[in-house]
Amino acid sequence: MAELARCLPSAAALLADAGDAADSVEVDVKYAGYLERQQELVRRAARLEQTPLPDDMPYADIAGLSREVVEKLQKVRPANLGQAGRISGVTPAAVACLEIRLHKMGLLHGHRNNRTEQER
Repeated sequence: MAELARCLPSAAALLADAGDAADSVEVDVKYAGYLERQQELVRRAARLEQTPLPDDMPYADIAGLSREVVEKLQKVRPANLGQAGRISGVTPAAVACLEIRLHKMGLLHGHRNNRTEQER
């Protein structure tokens, strides 16, 4: 290839572009799974931000929440699940418990887990 580029200088640019394209494809293939996971995390974060919590949410009555988490949620009174998840000490499992309670209360209309939709 180097000899072809030396003999035909106009072909050198084409060969360089082909090499760049091959490198780009290789990077896309290597990182596709990682990028897909990151995009799913972004979608989930956006969904949590758009899921409001009622002002009168009965945190003490929600199964699976520790006393510490209940106290923090009662003190802060987050406006949505995204804010709740950013409170120090509120674990992803606690946020899942909040989601379950919202679902049982009938307040999670239109919010579905992407895995569930893909499995259907």
